[in-house]
Amino acid sequence: MDAILAADEAYACILSEFIEVAIHLVLYVRKIYPPGLFQRRRKYNVPVHICAHPELNKYIRRVVDDVKPMLEANQVDHIAIVIKNKENIPVESFVFKTQKGTANDICSKGFSETLERDLRTLLLKLSGSDSLLSDNPPDSTFSVEVCTSDTAAASATVATEQGQQVSLLAKECKSNKSN
Repeated sequence: MDAILAADEAYACILSEFIEVAIHLVLYVRKIYPPGLFQRRRKYNVPVHICAHPELNKYIRRVVDDVKPMLEANQVDHIAIVIKNKENIPVESFVFKTQKGTANDICSKGFSETLERDLRTLLLKLSGSDSLLSDNPPDSTFSVEVCTSDTAAASATVATEQGQQVSLLAKECKSNKSN
């Protein structure tokens, strides 16, 4: 039982860390914020851009912290970073489908190398996505949406730097699989 709990925590830590980096990278690549706000770093041996603005970092960290318990409980179907125009209408989204491995998978030889390779590949694809997409409209914003596979997951809220409460959209997804 302890191995399963440890595997759940490890899975949630790894995935939440990746999601945090992915949010920063999408914001940089899609030019939601000025490039001068970002610093070049390395993650999974890939150059990425991480925002240096403390309030935006605090917001992203809170979102990730709110999602992590849902990841540990295996309630997340996918996470989407949604780019919206100034009318708050979605214009594009980056969707990360989650698939939980077993404790045996996580503890198996070579798992961490395989996982790091896969996450590195995803970051490289995100970095190159800008060349495949049209420019976003001026004054675009973003949201993070969490689609759950379990109705037990409730919407989480995070505070903005102005003290307002913002919902982290958590909604149940119906499976489209035919029986």
